[in-house]
Amino acid sequence: MGIEPDGRIGTAEYDAKMRVVAGSTSFYECGPCRDRKMALLKDALNRADERRLRKLVEEGQLSASEAEFRLKRMRADRDKP
Repeated sequence: MGIEPDGRIGTAEYDAKMRVVAGSTSFYECGPCRDRKMALLKDALNRADERRLRKLVEEGQLSASEAEFRLKRMRADRDKP
């Protein structure tokens, strides 16, 4: 068992001779940490979408109303469970 710098805990499954079973290494983290990381990821993706759409509007490739509609749709899709 090992703890990584970001707080994840690495666990390994061992056989009777104390050899690591291939492919069994996994990581887990607590629920609140996972929820916080997902919220930060969603926020970063939303901001990236905003920047990308804003650039398209500035270049005249997309209308402001269409950009707003697309942004709302992307956020709604991302918030689905």
